[in-house]
Amino acid sequence: MQWYYQTTPGDNWDYTAVQDMVLADLEVDGVERKVLMQAPKNGFFYVLDRADGKQLRAHPYNAVTWATHVDLETGRPVEAPAQDYIEKPHWVLPGPLGGHIPEKIDRSIPELELTDASPADVRRGEQL
Repeated sequence: MQWYYQTTPGDNWDYTAVQDMVLADLEVDGVERKVLMQAPKNGFFYVLDRADGKQLRAHPYNAVTWATHVDLETGRPVEAPAQDYIEKPHWVLPGPLGGHIPEKIDRSIPELELTDASPADVRRGEQL
């Protein structure tokens, strides 16, 4: 094994990362890269370099309150201290079913500004 990446280390939130991974060739920061992209249930959309596992991007694709952001240096989500549920319950997003990408691709994720195709089009393998 060359590398691995865990989207929610320790996973106190039960956000699985079993969603499909998409392999693509993208230009990221002016460099053409072979990448792996995934939108796991934790609400962040990840873009990783397939060769070395380096995290290139992690943008929220849904409302996220359990973490403030993903630290690109460490690759770890930064948990929001105010959402610690150990002492008392909190309303946390994504909810128990996790994040889900809407039918039309969210244009706020720069790496997805590729086409006007919907995820259903991509699943059918239609030419983009």
